[in-house]
Amino acid sequence: MMEGFKGLLLKLFLDQRGSVAVWLVLTFVFVFGGMALAVDLTRVFAFKTRLEIAAEAASLIAAKNLHVLDATGVISLAREIARQKIEENSFPSVLSAPTTLRNFSLEKTTNEIGVVINIDAGLSTTLLGAFNFLNDFDVAATAVSEMSLSKSELIMVLDSSVAAGDIGRASNITEAAEYISDKFNQFHTYGSNVKIAIIPNANALVNVAPHKEWIASGVWPDGSIPPAVPGINLWTGELEDQRWCVESRGGNSATSTETSNFIPFPLVMGIDKITGADGIDRFEISTDENCAQSAIRPLKSTYSDLSGYFVNITPTGQFASGRSFVWAERLLSPSWQDAWGSDVNSPAQYDAGVKKIVLLITSSGNNGILAEDTVFMASCERLRQKDVSVFIIDYGAPITSSTKYKSCVTWPGNYRKVDNVSELKSAAADFVKSQINSRLVSLD
Repeated sequence: MMEGFKGLLLKLFLDQRGSVAVWLVLTFVFVFGGMALAVDLTRVFAFKTRLEIAAEAASLIAAKNLHVLDATGVISLAREIARQKIEENSFPSVLSAPTTLRNFSLEKTTNEIGVVINIDAGLSTTLLGAFNFLNDFDVAATAVSEMSLSKSELIMVLDSSVAAGDIGRASNITEAAEYISDKFNQFHTYGSNVKIAIIPNANALVNVAPHKEWIASGVWPDGSIPPAVPGINLWTGELEDQRWCVESRGGNSATSTETSNFIPFPLVMGIDKITGADGIDRFEISTDENCAQSAIRPLKSTYSDLSGYFVNITPTGQFASGRSFVWAERLLSPSWQDAWGSDVNSPAQYDAGVKKIVLLITSSGNNGILAEDTVFMASCERLRQKDVSVFIIDYGAPITSSTKYKSCVTWPGNYRKVDNVSELKSAAADFVKSQINSRLVSLD
């Protein structure tokens, strides 16, 4: 009886041994397959995060350069940023296939102030690949970023001296300034907050037309203007709009930011009478040859006059960095708000949330004039104390001046030394980019 029972158990064991083996295999596949899936899914989620970081970085850099570089340049830059973020420090895998950027696209948003970046990358599997179950995953991300500009008041001080003109650099400097203003003009279409003022050249004399109210009473040559008959005026338009300049005020007033209503400026202007062979008197304006053709342009949010303005800038006199910066202070000083007669609320108060910027583009120094250097450095210090950002593009200025310029800027990166036109254009573009903000709008 007992022997029969043992035989039955052995038979049952032998009959089920194959099933046990099958169940063991299935259990092994299930357990280790689940582990493989869990490992690779974890890697996918981590890689998705990396891809989103890449898309975000690419969209931010693209938005910042959207209107600075051409379309090809923007795409190339953004794609390279994305590629680096994805392909560098690749995720380990038992397969030889690397982590790669597969598809990349960039589109402007409908308002043309932003970009949409779509990227698609392949991630090689680990354990799933080892089991030859799945070789890679497709992972995608989309990011949208927009550019913006802070409310700013920008003073551009340009070296249009005779010395810069003689070596062909004055025109290059003017072109760089025009490029900068053109870019902000383009941004103005999308709601730019940047107001621009320009000091074309400040030396011993500064053209401040049409502000005759800044001149001492009785000095303006109203009495020299002839009657309509029989004299002939050899100019068109109002006398206030003609080429005339002022000298520096005396004493401490020379560098003071007090308005001209309280401290008048010495006028450099005259009316000459020439009697022709026909007996008719002809009257023309006479002024010093160092008086710039173009007057200082006060802060304005409009840009319509800029193209004509730059055309009229001609090399004049000797560049004086100190007097230039003093006038830059006056263009930014809230105490001059009513004096310039430009945009409402310009210049803004220093604590009104408006960025105040001075950009100097020069190729000259002060020719060893110690007093001028002293005025310049004092002005730099006052500007820094008022949180004004100072940028300087040094286009081949003398070594002694370069040292002075380096010590003036707000941050070391705000000083650029350039030696040729190509580098000057690059520095101008970098300045524009430094004023552009980019922000992430959405990330998926």
